[in-house]
Amino acid sequence: MKESTKQRIAFDVYYDLGPKRSLKLLRDEFRTRGEELGFKRVPSLSTLKRWSTEGHWQDRIYDVEAEAREIERQRRVEEQREMNELHIKTARAMLRSAIQRLAKLDPEGIDLAWLPAWVREAVKTERLARGEPTEVTKHEGGVLHGHIDLSRFTYEELRRLAETADRRALGDVEEESE
Repeated sequence: MKESTKQRIAFDVYYDLGPKRSLKLLRDEFRTRGEELGFKRVPSLSTLKRWSTEGHWQDRIYDVEAEAREIERQRRVEEQREMNELHIKTARAMLRSAIQRLAKLDPEGIDLAWLPAWVREAVKTERLARGEPTEVTKHEGGVLHGHIDLSRFTYEELRRLAETADRRALGDVEEESE
């Protein structure tokens, strides 16, 4: 059945009534705004019920709302992707900055306490943005997985570690096999 203009207007008004919509509320709306909506007579409740049934109003409302939910879901996914990209870029910039600072420093007599925290935070940020685990987990035998105690490294080892991390973050080297 082809929908008439009046039926389409009735559906639109019905939809606009929101989640608490009903045919009785729709009829009340026509009583209030019927002429404004182009109706000389207020449709009876039985007419509205027939239009609703023939026009599959409930299915149409479900479809419109499902489409709106999907659009909102896609928007959230895109925002999450953009946020993750920004976090990855930030983490890489932090690593590059740490490497640049290391290259300029004289290791003698300098407190490098900031460096492990800087590298750790940059790596954690990138892993989080990529959906990878960021917490320390125990393996069999108490071996820590995903965690390196940087306090035991020499200045030269920290510099090489930071350079390797930066190259890996930029995709310049392949992962070493264990």
